[in-house]
Amino acid sequence: MLNYTMCGVFTFQGQKVFPGQNNPVITTEFNKPVDLRWGINGFQINSRLESLKSKSFLACLIATDGYYEAGHYFPIFSQKPHFFAGVHDDSAFTIITKPADDIVLPYHPRMPAVLDESLAQSWLRTGDLSLLS
Repeated sequence: MLNYTMCGVFTFQGQKVFPGQNNPVITTEFNKPVDLRWGINGFQINSRLESLKSKSFLACLIATDGYYEAGHYFPIFSQKPHFFAGVHDDSAFTIITKPADDIVLPYHPRMPAVLDESLAQSWLRTGDLSLLS
């Protein structure tokens, strides 16, 4: 059984996205979004920022307009696009998580790494983990 305790559901264009579903993801290899499955190896839906410091990975962006955490919805209010930072392989992706900020912390100790449009492009180009702190 999958554990959905950390960002187990997010929204894209107002629709809920669940682990195991395909979702458009932006990668450095393509000039357009590609559909990848959420969950590498069938079950890993999130990757801790701290654990990526010693690994090689392929950066990606997952467009989002909000996410659920411990039953609470956290919308992203903005006219400009926002993205989760993620990592991917040939067929799947995970969302990178980091320690929660003061807003999310009462609900859960971790949260997705959310990027605005300017940081998103830098993340995709460089994979620089310091952009996610």
